[in-house]
Amino acid sequence: MRNIPFILLCSIIVLAGFGLAIQLFSEPIQLVTSLLKILIVAGLLFAIVYFLFFRSKQQTNTSSKKYKQAVKQSQKKYGKPNLQHVSKKPTQAPKRNIKRKATHLRVIEGNKSKKDDHASN
Repeated sequence: MRNIPFILLCSIIVLAGFGLAIQLFSEPIQLVTSLLKILIVAGLLFAIVYFLFFRSKQQTNTSSKKYKQAVKQSQKKYGKPNLQHVSKKPTQAPKRNIKRKATHLRVIEGNKSKKDDHASN
């Protein structure tokens, strides 16, 4: 049961190849013109489908367009990054992580008892 579609497909392909060979030997110019017509029609259909469906989706994606514009502006301002100057340092023994106190932060004490505690209400 499963082999029937495969057999039908193979027989159609064999018959198409046989007909193509007969037309190639009997009327080769007509074969070339018919193949060119088929290619032109297929190309036109592809172009219509592409411009109607896929092209409009690309234009609506403004985030990638804005990103590319920002990259161009950044490269114009700062120049392109030179990857030759960036080199890997030779591997060294791993350093111990030393926790440092953040010196730029400080605690500001205020009169907390005078403020209303909104969370308890």
